Amino acid sequence: MNTHPANPVSAAHAGTAAFQRLRRGAARAARLLACLVLVAGCDSEPAATPTDAGNGGQSAAGYAPFSLANLQSQQARVGAYSAIGAIRKAASFSAADFGDDCTSWSPAATESADPTKIASLYIETASLAAKVAGRKDDHAWNVGAAIGAEIHADICAAIGAGSKTDAATAKDAVGGIGWHAQVVDKSLQHFFYQSVFHELSAGARKNWDEAVGYFGADLGGDPAKAQGIAATTRSRDSGCKTTYHASILAKMKAGAVALDAALTAAGKTGNEDALVPLPADVQGIVDDVDRMLREVFALSVAHELIELKAGDNPTIKLIEARMYWRILEPFVLGWDADHGTSHAATIAAELDKDAAASLDPDAVLAGLEAVFALNAETICD
Repeated sequence: MNTHPANPVSAAHAGTAAFQRLRRGAARAARLLACLVLVAGCDSEPAATPTDAGNGGQSAAGYAPFSLANLQSQQARVGAYSAIGAIRKAASFSAADFGDDCTSWSPAATESADPTKIASLYIETASLAAKVAGRKDDHAWNVGAAIGAEIHADICAAIGAGSKTDAATAKDAVGGIGWHAQVVDKSLQHFFYQSVFHELSAGARKNWDEAVGYFGADLGGDPAKAQGIAATTRSRDSGCKTTYHASILAKMKAGAVALDAALTAAGKTGNEDALVPLPADVQGIVDDVDRMLREVFALSVAHELIELKAGDNPTIKLIEARMYWRILEPFVLGWDADHGTSHAATIAAELDKDAAASLDPDAVLAGLEAVFALNAETICD
């Protein structure tokens, strides 16, 4: 259903221990680097009381997993994302930090051999790249699509192109290292979004915990420690006077309690026992979480375009908006099919332009408002 070019790098450029320490060495290094980005450290105990016996003690502050072991790999993958963010935000960031290309690292590894290289973190941390490549879209409007294969190809194209970027190319130019790094960043957010929905829909205690891990919220309930797409929700909340982060976490907690009760009532007490289809109340929670995340990404596209209009690093704002749009495009295509409209085509035509000066931001903002009923210029600073 996608209408954008196969490689979004550009049309012209192909391309804890919050609860306990991660089990093995280099994975710990990646997580430690991620912690350096956070306002607070990663060594505090959670306010919630997680227990392997279940999550019936959900607290007002945080999320208590059914088992901490359920989401360690997901936390490691989100930690790798944060570590990649620290690399790209460093003043010394250069083409060498991409780490050559995806084929230079071992897909069989589960630990990053060099957590100072983006490619190593992506390919080797907790099988992140393999999980990305294998993810299928479970949404009704794009069900079965090999969305993960597309995301993986985009990430590897950006890593390869970024590592070969000439030093004479400006960091924030089209095809510069900043441009390619944004493709990696937003593509990983796309994977986390797809994974939250996938795991919530699986109907098992283990998968529900995994979804919370992919969301990236701090289990102890500290919003300042949010990572991944949870951090994106926090950013939009900060600028748009919304409450997506708290609302999504509250839904996940309520859903865990409801799912646990339904499983227990059905005599399913095992960690991986599942109820599919989901009970109606749990399905409603899953749909609410997914809708709120889509709204966050719609506001994120709008946020980047509003800054582009203001002249704030317009080329980078363009690629950020484009990559956030990739997350929403299948949904909007489905929405158009149901409503006899063509907003997806209009938005894609604008965001696939490489020259920020030729982009019509207002056309994109109008399309987003028509679909999501959100006027970012009104509700956001």
